[in-house]
Amino acid sequence: MFKPASNKQSTVWTLSQELHQFLCTFVLKETLAYKVKNQTTAFCTFLDASKAFDRINYCKLFRLLINRGMPAFVTRFLLNLYIGNFVRISWCGILSDYFLATSGVK
Repeated sequence: MFKPASNKQSTVWTLSQELHQFLCTFVLKETLAYKVKNQTTAFCTFLDASKAFDRINYCKLFRLLINRGMPAFVTRFLLNLYIGNFVRISWCGILSDYFLATSGVK
């Protein structure tokens, strides 16, 4: 059900793909059941954003920025944001340890 994050230094656990899909489906079914029970209209929009994120070749991107004359300090700043993005989770007032964000919207 839960599996350790790929970062060995992190103590954060991630949801397995199967559980993640189950929870998403469960929320959708419960929401629709509520709307049907109360005889209200439900509108749904589905978005597959997997092709929009985490598909960038960062080496190529930063090489292109340098070749087009981007100042070095701006390139270093952006590079640091993309490869050194440490985050932590707040849940009910409790904070996790910092861990490296390796995917998602940056």
